[in-house]
Amino acid sequence: MMKSIVHLEGLVFFLSALFFYHSINGNWLVFLLLLSTPDISMIEYMKDKRIGATLYNLKHNYILAALI
Repeated sequence: MMKSIVHLEGLVFFLSALFFYHSINGNWLVFLLLLSTPDISMIEYMKDKRIGATLYNLKHNYILAALI
């Protein structure tokens, strides 16, 4: 049940981001680049797993996305 709620929360956040980005007539290429940024940060795992995991988790959250 909790997993379904978390997935629904993510879907609502993503759809809201799409709606608001469309409403400000944003550049969709920039949107795609920003959307993939947290996953690109997995490269940091190559240096050190512990540091990579910490940095990945810091970048992969809703607070940072809302601030951007």
